[in-house]
Amino acid sequence: MPSIKSVSGAHTSGVLLWNQETHKVADLIGLRIDNQSVNNEKIELIDAFDTVASKTNATGATQAVESMNSVASGRVRLQMTVPAGDFQSLGKEDLREVTFLGNAYVRGSTNTSDCVVVCSYLLR
Repeated sequence: MPSIKSVSGAHTSGVLLWNQETHKVADLIGLRIDNQSVNNEKIELIDAFDTVASKTNATGATQAVESMNSVASGRVRLQMTVPAGDFQSLGKEDLREVTFLGNAYVRGSTNTSDCVVVCSYLLR
């Protein structure tokens, strides 16, 4: 069942959209951004997760866990710039390859309460 999360305001420190679900990934199926601020706003959707330790097949050497579990170190899954005073919307077709493995965050290029981000997602 699809879910919707709205974030009122863009923040440079990032805002949590949804939490990681055990053994699930989330597909982004809709994105609407209403930027009524006086600045162009660069919006990034960030996937924050940890990898697991493993062994390489060739040498059998252990590879350590890699932590990408924060806004600063997470993987950017989508980045777009919304001009000042503009509204942009992306649908399921536009977002076909945008998948999250962990916690999802939205981060803006400025701190403003005049930019609203609405994400629709499906846990599978």
